[in-house]
Amino acid sequence: MIRLALLRHGHTAWNRAGRIQGRSDIALDDTARAELAAQALPKDWQGADLWSSPLQRAEETARLVTGRAPRTSPALIEMNDSVAVCHIGIMRMILARAHRWNFDGPAPFQVKRNRLFVVEVDGAALIPWHAPVRLEKRTS
Repeated sequence: MIRLALLRHGHTAWNRAGRIQGRSDIALDDTARAELAAQALPKDWQGADLWSSPLQRAEETARLVTGRAPRTSPALIEMNDSVAVCHIGIMRMILARAHRWNFDGPAPFQVKRNRLFVVEVDGAALIPWHAPVRLEKRTS
């Protein structure tokens, strides 16, 4: 079984202004950098493979939270205990499939920042964890 944790990138000036960024390569804002630098992955996830979108806001989020550079690739194949730092659109699609939500009515989940949304892949099935895992405060 593959276990994949999804973490949304930190805030940008465009997020705070309510603008959609899409593929625009917008950097994190200074407040997000400070918040992320004070957080870390939970202990059980610190040794996981680390992947991110190639856009700077996702790569920098990964570096700030883990202290290491992520690998970037569009293909997330045959990985175990991995963290992918990505964007809300792809997270909603994966979580919708895992929760068997067809976008009719309110979502059975809310994508918040600074949380890992874990999905286990078992063959063709996606199995969501009941609750997101919060990032931890950095100890040093």
